[in-house]
Amino acid sequence: MLGSLPMATEISPSEDGEAEGCVQCQKGSKLVLFVTGKCHWGCDYCPLSDNRRESPDMFANERRCQDWSEVIEEARAMNATGTGITGGDPMLDMEKSLEAIKQLKSALVPRTIFICTPLYRLILLTACVLRTLVWMKSVSTSWMEVLKDISK
Repeated sequence: MLGSLPMATEISPSEDGEAEGCVQCQKGSKLVLFVTGKCHWGCDYCPLSDNRRESPDMFANERRCQDWSEVIEEARAMNATGTGITGGDPMLDMEKSLEAIKQLKSALVPRTIFICTPLYRLILLTACVLRTLVWMKSVSTSWMEVLKDISK
């Protein structure tokens, strides 16, 4: 018979060098901006609910927002230190994602903004594989050259 797991009562401190967005998420100070339900990736880990899948609606945290002023209002209400733009895949509604960045930066500067997208994860995975190959000396190039190649 399995015993019960202990309840986590506190958040562990962030590690040295941990990404700012990760630290903000742990502290609960990051606004989650859902810009679109469009996505064709079908990732098995995706938390996208059926009522948001393929939806054009925008949500700031769990609040449905009709315009950018409502998004900014939600960010200010929680004293957001950053924003994660997500969806479905925010890259499939590039216009709205870019407008989100513009609106948030003009209203909340300075704040960290990052885009959570399956495409971004694919790029990171590729970079990690290439980094490992460089580390293993399977490829004769520097890590900076790998990053430059990926960004082209």
